[in-house]
Amino acid sequence: YGSQYSRIYCYCIVHSSSYCLFTYYLCKNSQPK
Repeated sequence: YGSQYSRIYCYCIVHSSSYCLFTYYLCKNSQPK
């Protein structure tokens, strides 16, 4: 899962799209720091 989340995180930063924000939100919830 870590690898997948990492890829999404990178994709989000590079594209910075609405979908990215949604995915980032889910990502953060799944992996709380």
